[in-house]
Amino acid sequence: MKKRATQVEELKKKMEQRSKEVSMFYELATYLLKELGMVLVREERRFHTKEKLQLFNFHGYSFFAYYGHSEMGGNDIEIRKWEKERPQQGKLLLKIYFQGASFIPEKGIVETFDCTETQWRNDLKKMVSKKSAFIERFRDQKSATVSSKEANEASDAAFLTLLQQARRLGLNV
Repeated sequence: MKKRATQVEELKKKMEQRSKEVSMFYELATYLLKELGMVLVREERRFHTKEKLQLFNFHGYSFFAYYGHSEMGGNDIEIRKWEKERPQQGKLLLKIYFQGASFIPEKGIVETFDCTETQWRNDLKKMVSKKSAFIERFRDQKSATVSSKEANEASDAAFLTLLQQARRLGLNV
């Protein structure tokens, strides 16, 4: 009888720990998607709104949400390891399905929780604790990339103008 009681207590502790982690990762994913994510689909229907969001390569991880599967509800949140070669197909680390407006651990379903690695869980916990700093660094990197792209485009435009002027002067370029 003691063995069963010990097993029950251990199982309850594991369930509580997993529930806390999943809730924490859900909160992180929904926050990041709201703040930084790109809306792929937003359809307002008669009785519900369907919405798909994605955020690629946020410090090595990608986040996806699919809200409002049908009039009856249904929502998915996915967290994947980001892979440059296959951005939408990175390794699935966490997938949560839930009904209603938000995830409630007792009612939601954890369809995937990768237990083969712990690094992703540690990384996401660090992101939760320093969310603002991670977001600021991500925005800075994105802005630097955009600025660099804009500079290249401006340089290309200036070069094209220079080529046109050279041609008008009869130079073969």
